Amino acid sequence: MGLIGAAIGLGFVVGPALGGFLAPLGPGVPFWVALIVALANALLVLLFLPETRRRETACAPVPFTNRGMGGVLAGRRWVWRNRAVGRLVVMNLLFTVAFTAMETVFPLFTQHALGWNAIQNGYLFTYAGSVMVLMQGGLVGRLVMRWGERRLLIAGLGMLACGLALLSWSTNLALLLVALGFVSSGDGAVTPVVSALLSSASPPTRQGETLGLAQGVVGLGRILGPLAAGSSFAIGGPGTPFMLGSVLVVLAAVIAFPVLSSKHVVALTHSSPDVQLVSTAQDGSS
Repeated sequence: MGLIGAAIGLGFVVGPALGGFLAPLGPGVPFWVALIVALANALLVLLFLPETRRRETACAPVPFTNRGMGGVLAGRRWVWRNRAVGRLVVMNLLFTVAFTAMETVFPLFTQHALGWNAIQNGYLFTYAGSVMVLMQGGLVGRLVMRWGERRLLIAGLGMLACGLALLSWSTNLALLLVALGFVSSGDGAVTPVVSALLSSASPPTRQGETLGLAQGVVGLGRILGPLAAGSSFAIGGPGTPFMLGSVLVVLAAVIAFPVLSSKHVVALTHSSPDVQLVSTAQDGSS
């Protein structure tokens, strides 16, 4: 999960820098380049991504039944019956709303506070992506082995909340870099740990279903985040979306905390007959 997150972070390094470099060529050029990259991505999936549906787990074959919307609703009911998974999904929603809200208004904030344009914002997002790559690609695994998932998750949420609050007061470059460093480090710690905990708290035959629903909730957060950011920016001023995001991250930590034991996430008894209890693996599972 850390390596997957590092790849995403690397995209945050290359993407904004490339967008800033291409922006002077015309406002539509970055979008055409993004189209080409997306098509190349689809081709790579078609050629190289294996189909996991045909695999068998150590416990039992993974069945596939096309149940339409009935299957989707059944999966949702299972997730909400599992207290650990349900709380982690809700936490992921609030965390995504807060982070997406920051991404949405950040260029407007820097334009208002520092008079920056697209090129300077691209460089700053490149800095943020570099911090994410460092955290997810090199530090997450070591930090989990040393502190465990629970402590790293709470620490990541704490860094993110502090960074968002500090962003609202960042009217100079030095303070902006510190605040964005906290935000990027927090996101780099939380994202892979949450995915690992969701996977560990689900039976093998439901891991894909759980992670798929979690990603669907992330998509919902990416809808709500810009709406909340734009409204709060218009009503309360440039720093208001960051303060709102900080409050949401604190709320996310409060929601997730009861299902975390002193060292590991507590995975409750599952309704699946082939798995009665799934506990998080030893330190280093992330």
